[in-house]
Amino acid sequence: WQSQTSGQYQRRVHAGADQLAPGPDLQSRMSFFFTCFYFSINLGSIVSFAVIPIVSQTAGYAIAFGITSVAFVVALMVITTGRKGYVQAPITGSIINQIWILMKDARANKDDYPTREHWLDPAIKNHSEKEIRDVKAVWRIMPIFAMLPVFWTLFNQQNSSWVLQADRMNRRIFGVVLPTAQIQLFNPLAILVLLPLFNKVVWPGLARFNIYVKPLDRMSIGMLFYGSSFWHVCICTEFN
Repeated sequence: WQSQTSGQYQRRVHAGADQLAPGPDLQSRMSFFFTCFYFSINLGSIVSFAVIPIVSQTAGYAIAFGITSVAFVVALMVITTGRKGYVQAPITGSIINQIWILMKDARANKDDYPTREHWLDPAIKNHSEKEIRDVKAVWRIMPIFAMLPVFWTLFNQQNSSWVLQADRMNRRIFGVVLPTAQIQLFNPLAILVLLPLFNKVVWPGLARFNIYVKPLDRMSIGMLFYGSSFWHVCICTEFN
């Protein structure tokens, strides 16, 4: 189920990126798209986490699940309506198989290129420079992608273990006791606050001091903080 969740996110992101026309400003437009995409997901999460728990307590779970089901159907109809206008990249075969063949050719040709800089460079005998650069990029991001199943396993604890833990917490804020399920509200709320803060203030501010944090490094830092938050929750639970 965790792999399915991760795959759904990847397919939506790729489908959205395919709609962007090539051009010199593609990188900036793609960054803007990802920001809007992530912002909209968490905006919807805030609305659902704020409203649905209240509806379930006042009108029952049947009405609460009915609202989410109707919203899902409406969203599906909106997406399907514009299907004919979408750019759909043609399927060109298994990318995993292509990467495997390139790596196998690189190993087979290694004796012909004794002064190679990278172990994949000998594949130039059978493949283009672009293909080799792409596979090198895959190897660079492999540690990040290898952690995705772990990340999604931890991430989805907020819908189960963290909700159960909320029963043991003081949920009174400004005199109002939050429903247990609304504890999930703080994750998307924090994202909506931190996303523009980092994109408009933190990263540009670091760049002024010639400190450039690459996207992969940002993901690594984020996963480090996210993983440490679970240790914090574990310690609080153990010693509370």
